Amino acid sequence: METAIGIRNVGSTARDFCAIERNYLSHARLGLLLSLLSSSILLRSRLSSQTDNSVGFTEAAVPLSSVYFIASLCTVITGWYAYEESGRQMKQGVGFVGGFRIHEIVLSSVACLVAGTSLYLLVIQRHSA
Repeated sequence: METAIGIRNVGSTARDFCAIERNYLSHARLGLLLSLLSSSILLRSRLSSQTDNSVGFTEAAVPLSSVYFIASLCTVITGWYAYEESGRQMKQGVGFVGGFRIHEIVLSSVACLVAGTSLYLLVIQRHSA
């Protein structure tokens, strides 16, 4: 069982810890949003009628939904890792905490995924019209 470890509140320690915690909660919220988006994509493809004009969307719905769910898991895991690593660095007294390259890579990948999906949906809508 883990016991609480006290950290002296010197300078901006409390503010930095609250910022790290807020970043983790933002990652958790983004992960839940991506998971909800994954579910809605899958549900739309299953409930769409045969007269729906988005023909290309139904074929790509399952792979696209899977990619969004994997992005959701990666976002939550990356946020948790950054939170734990920053807390460990604060306990050790490191001056500047953070600077995780994997964090930047995952969030950039999520941004590219959302932009690519938007372009894909615009192309399908223009093609079906």
